[in-house]
Amino acid sequence: MIKLRIATILKNRVTSPLKVMFQDIKNGQFKIGITRFLVSVFRGTKISYFLSQKIHNMIIKKLEKEFLYVLDKYSDYSVKCEYDAKSPIWVCWMQGYDNAPIIVKKCIDSIRISTNHPVHIITKDNIDTFIQLPDYITKKYNNKSIMDAHFADVLRVALLSKYGGFWIDATIFIPEKLPEEIFQYQFYTCKRIPKQSGCISDYMWTTFFNGCQKNCIVQTVVRDLFFEYWKKKDYSIDYLLLDYFMMLVYRNLPKAKQLIDNVPYNNPCIEELQNRMSMTFNKNDYDQLLYNSDTYLFKLSWRMNFEKETDDGNTTYFAQFLEL
Repeated sequence: MIKLRIATILKNRVTSPLKVMFQDIKNGQFKIGITRFLVSVFRGTKISYFLSQKIHNMIIKKLEKEFLYVLDKYSDYSVKCEYDAKSPIWVCWMQGYDNAPIIVKKCIDSIRISTNHPVHIITKDNIDTFIQLPDYITKKYNNKSIMDAHFADVLRVALLSKYGGFWIDATIFIPEKLPEEIFQYQFYTCKRIPKQSGCISDYMWTTFFNGCQKNCIVQTVVRDLFFEYWKKKDYSIDYLLLDYFMMLVYRNLPKAKQLIDNVPYNNPCIEELQNRMSMTFNKNDYDQLLYNSDTYLFKLSWRMNFEKETDDGNTTYFAQFLEL
């Protein structure tokens, strides 16, 4: 058991980060690669937080130097955005609903019954029904230069720019109705009080729950940034490239910044259900969290292995979740 724990720590803090570092260096990102590796080595310490900020600054400066011109044509952007009672909700699971893990199926089911807005499940077989992406992006995705996650990011902003509505990750669970008023914002997202987390967004937005009205400047500019980036590059400078493009827009376009700043803080307990999945089930606490808190959506993970019983034989929150 101890050997397995040590092996896991070495993989997470040394072996895997080394692979990423060498890939960074191969792509001409020496300083970013070294710093990113040191973040993993010192994970959980103040040094790691300090180094994370350095990485953010290096990547932002690099992206601004190469792609700030994309924002120039949007300095006087004045396309009218309007509330649409039938704006769609987009959920993506490339392999299709039938091939999704049980947690994903439960989440998709909850999304479908949470709203009167049309819900579209995007798969690899129906993308062209909704959006035509540039050929060079599709080709790079097919030859694996663009990862699944980054391709989904391009889809996300392209669909939201064209149609509006909400992109909701397939691991979002919604126990009750989505508030209709969130569709009335030009831009809306899950937003929490900032804290020193080391994440690029600092909780000002999330990419897993992101919505807007058709032609919103935020999603439209980020879409164009992706198009220009993948026209020139065969690799992603960072896994969270979408967040970096959001920050680029936030820093350089006052109209977009105002839309993001106007989003009220919401869903403070979004991670709480995930945190409780392996704990002994308590009905009062469960009902309070799902139905009587100020949180109406919960972020889960299909990659975690949850048990239906605790070591002492008690039913877990995960077991109850499966019964919903």
